[in-house]
Amino acid sequence: MSTIRRVIPALALFAAVAAQPLVAQDLEGCDDFMRYVEREDFPRALEELNWCKRSVEDLHFARIQSIMDRPIAGFSPEEITIEGALGFATIVGIYSNGSTEVEFSLTTGSAAGSAASAGLSALSGLASSLGVRSRGSDQVRIAGLTGQIQEQGRGVNLMLTMDGGVVMNIEGDDADIVEEFAEDIIPDLEDYIG
Repeated sequence: MSTIRRVIPALALFAAVAAQPLVAQDLEGCDDFMRYVEREDFPRALEELNWCKRSVEDLHFARIQSIMDRPIAGFSPEEITIEGALGFATIVGIYSNGSTEVEFSLTTGSAAGSAASAGLSALSGLASSLGVRSRGSDQVRIAGLTGQIQEQGRGVNLMLTMDGGVVMNIEGDDADIVEEFAEDIIPDLEDYIG
């Protein structure tokens, strides 16, 4: 039986508040933010806004992690990690069916990096729509998303772009595996991300 390593403690926060409606007071900094705005103390309001944004981002990433934390196309999650830098977050899941592994990653921008993330997604989408390909790659359409599938070492990499600047990468042994994986997870991600 595999052990899943949790990286974000926000999953516990998400589980605790998922059954009840969230209000600004439940998120660190959000209540103080409004108090400082009402007082017109904007420097302090901006500081509290950063803490509030972090609280919301933790919930957002915990929700994505919960979508990934299930068997997908016959592969069970082995490890899920979240890495962040420069306003981007990459959530990486390693999945196994006993004989082979699939690595799934989802790169999304935080609120601070959403413009950059949207730009990255637009650039990726433009390349796909123009049919820009490199050697060993093909354009694909899966569950309404356009992307590229490319030979990579002894396997393949499938890259798809979603609305909102989200880039999805799936690496596996062959095209059938990564395409089935994408077809299984895309509906859940689109239900949440849009």
